Amino acid sequence: MRSYFLTACLGAMLIVCVASHAAEVPLDYEQAIAQVRQLSGEGRYAEAEMVLRQLEQHYPNNPEVAAFIGRLAAWQKQYDAAFVYLRCSLAQRHDHELSRLLERVETFMQLEQATSWERAGETSRALVVLEQLCCQGREPYESCRRLGLLQLKSGEADAAYRTFSRLRSQYADDSDLVLMSIRSLGASGRQADALEQLRKLPADWQRRSDSVALRDELVLAMERMRRQKQQQELEQLLLAGDLNGARSFFESLAQQEQVDLELAEPALPYRLRQHNVRLGMLFADDSRGMPLEKQLDLALTYRMPGLTTVLQGGWVSRYGEHDAQLGGELYINLSEDRRRTLMVAGFFAPSASFLPHYALKAELGQAVGSWELALGGTRLAFADEAVHLVTPRLSWYLPNGWSLAEQLHVVVENGTVSSHTSVMWQPTYRVSSKLGVTIGETGERLGDARDLERFFTIGGRVESEYRVTPLVSMGAELFYENREHLYEKTGGGLFIRRWW
Repeated sequence: MRSYFLTACLGAMLIVCVASHAAEVPLDYEQAIAQVRQLSGEGRYAEAEMVLRQLEQHYPNNPEVAAFIGRLAAWQKQYDAAFVYLRCSLAQRHDHELSRLLERVETFMQLEQATSWERAGETSRALVVLEQLCCQGREPYESCRRLGLLQLKSGEADAAYRTFSRLRSQYADDSDLVLMSIRSLGASGRQADALEQLRKLPADWQRRSDSVALRDELVLAMERMRRQKQQQELEQLLLAGDLNGARSFFESLAQQEQVDLELAEPALPYRLRQHNVRLGMLFADDSRGMPLEKQLDLALTYRMPGLTTVLQGGWVSRYGEHDAQLGGELYINLSEDRRRTLMVAGFFAPSASFLPHYALKAELGQAVGSWELALGGTRLAFADEAVHLVTPRLSWYLPNGWSLAEQLHVVVENGTVSSHTSVMWQPTYRVSSKLGVTIGETGERLGDARDLERFFTIGGRVESEYRVTPLVSMGAELFYENREHLYEKTGGGLFIRRWW
């Protein structure tokens, strides 16, 4: 047993001595360099760096090893380390390719410094660095692109356009640069010129989603500028006391607005074509002697390229109970000609007494000529049950501001069906009117589970809106509903809308 122990100790000592001797023997230089090349080519940078660190220990101040470490750091965007090692290597030998790499590393270090200054809010210092790099032609694509983006962000649209135009001449096939050049041109106030350049792009570039979005942005910007100028002209006439001139100017606005309405996409309701906020109130009384029904609602409509958002909130008093509801609607353009739309909506009242705790809606519409076909669905989740509706719709847009629409409400759970027919008339910029008739087995408005009970129903609604000024309109509505053997309801409301 003792002999076995001595043998083991001697073996362990021999292994330690051999390992110690091996650690003192330098690595095979050529073999290690070949291994570094192989690992780097395979993208195994961490392993290549370990071999290089061992070489650095065995061959300190070796310019080739320092060059390899510098290159590896540059590939991994570790520019500070790359700068140190490349300088060290070039101090011992001249290498043209390595000098160019060091220059690129210095450029990227300056670009990183410009990014840090921009994040710190020191935009002017970042602009100075980027302008120097761009003018010197150092990494021209990256430095000039970043310069143009920062100029555009800083409100220097003219300078951004010049920067992107120079870059565009060098990289004519880069569609992103071309679009940035056009965007900066539009931001400088020359939206018409920007649209003209956009129209001259190749067809496949024009079909890109970012090109379509840019076109919508330019059109909306032109519209905002036109309206601001019109408002200023109208205010000047009013301040000068020229009421006749103001009236004539207002009439010219009405004619122009009518032309705009005729050219606009028919699938998008008029109330969604401009930013606006609406405040309304409604009162209703029924034949059963219930407390007066009251409703107060507020809606904000905001239009973006390819997307219109409507945020809504309301308070309803019905049957002596009070509920509040919040929600919104999204109208999304699904086609480049903006004639296919998707509407999605959600409304929430988690603690409601009679309103649905939540309501989810969706409708897909397609305009064909002067017609629009749409198919929608709704889920109403009340406290005790959930109800689903299928809502097909057909609309017809006629000349002179007329439109007709027919929509069915089909309740999946009990099979009840109601027809909702509406006629809308928008003869001028200032006036819009709507007449709606409901015949079927559900209520005229679905705000309560009792509105879905099967009773023969006939109802009607009249609504009219008048623009007092180009920016303010007022409206009123009256309605009547008769649910056989249940109640008769009459009511009306007022609302005001601010446009911009």
